Amino acid sequence: MAISLNAVSQETAKGKLELTPNMCTFSAKVTAGSNVTLEPGMAVELDSSSSGSVLTVKPASSGLIFGFIPLVHKNNAIGLTSTTADFIEVASKHCVMTMETEEAISRGDYVKYNATYVTVEEADTATDAIVGIALDTASAKGDLIRVFILAPNAPAVVPA
Repeated sequence: MAISLNAVSQETAKGKLELTPNMCTFSAKVTAGSNVTLEPGMAVELDSSSSGSVLTVKPASSGLIFGFIPLVHKNNAIGLTSTTADFIEVASKHCVMTMETEEAISRGDYVKYNATYVTVEEADTATDAIVGIALDTASAKGDLIRVFILAPNAPAVVPA
């Protein structure tokens, strides 16, 4: 079999930014002290207890999701804990990121974030906080798909 000089094979990875350019990325300081291991694909929210010119984020729990941790450089590597108060990159609205699924999802489905498993799953458009739109189809739990990020300011429900 002959291989073309232009043949490329790109591996996908959880948290990888896709379909560049992704211009809605921000540098933010991680709130120290919560001792949570950060990983690519994890959602973060703005830390309202901090002020000043530096954006400060913490792992999302119950607040409005500000963005997701992309796989971009050493500081966003798996294993960084939020006790270090280091700076990370955050991918926000209109970025496309590879995310792991919690279940089968169809292309075009709205998705919500599952903080327990750091995954996305199909959203109930009547009740769930939508974080993005699936650009690929996932046939099972654990599949990696591209998601067009709508958070922050994503509507809690899809308008009729």
